[in-house]
Amino acid sequence: VPLQSHGQLLGFCEVVPHSQEKVFFDESGVVSEWQKDVLFDVGGIIALILDNLRLNREIKRQSLIDPLTQAYNRHYFVDRLTSEVERAVRYARPVSVLFVDLDDFKLINDKYGHLQGDEVLRMLGRLFTASLRDVDVVCRYGGDEFVILLPETETSMALPAAEKLLRSVRSHAFSILDDPARTLTVTISIGLSTLRPGQSEDALLKAADAALYRAKSLGRNRVEV
Repeated sequence: VPLQSHGQLLGFCEVVPHSQEKVFFDESGVVSEWQKDVLFDVGGIIALILDNLRLNREIKRQSLIDPLTQAYNRHYFVDRLTSEVERAVRYARPVSVLFVDLDDFKLINDKYGHLQGDEVLRMLGRLFTASLRDVDVVCRYGGDEFVILLPETETSMALPAAEKLLRSVRSHAFSILDDPARTLTVTISIGLSTLRPGQSEDALLKAADAALYRAKSLGRNRVEV
């Protein structure tokens, strides 16, 4: 039985008559036209349920994802940070945060336009995701700021991860939309903070933000702890 919803084929459902079934199927095993009609109607109901489940899942996913960068959004990050800090405190496990800011983003927008700025942010989201572990959480915090949650990660592990991000962005050739033959060199600054005993999630984030400010004031294109 095909499972179709809104003209789209979602899959198939195999219907096997039970050997003792006497109500719907006859003993010959031949399915009549009216029985087929009933089965196809049931298949349509199943398909509609599956389609609605898939739609609800996609709506939920979109509510957590930044549409430009495809990173998680700020709302998701705040909830996830709280749960990760609670877990770290409960089980005495480490957790670190990277606060990331794009250097001289205003100059990019002013010189090449906001569409170019959007393209740079979109590529940054991809680079961050590709450069980190699956368990790490990349979020767009706002504007040209990203924040990255690193579960089970001490400073000694988080620092090499941050430096890897610096190198990945610095070495990437960002194409100029109006002239694809030319590229931009982009750099980022990173502030790193690791949860300390008795520290709240707000204090952890503020510490990473303070480290980012220090990285910017010391010349950018660097990570500070």
